[in-house]
Amino acid sequence: MLDCLRQAVANTLERKRRLGQYAVLWSGDAPIAVGEDAPVKLKAEQVLSQD
Repeated sequence: MLDCLRQAVANTLERKRRLGQYAVLWSGDAPIAVGEDAPVKLKAEQVLSQD
């Protein structure tokens, strides 16, 4: 079951990447958005630079 869920997530993230959409991931204690069109307040660079 876990392998099936991992594959589903990997496929979805790959599809979003190919479509040019951003994805929201959890990193440590904060959500981050990765991708070119990600909202500015959730961009990974800004969240990580606040540490």
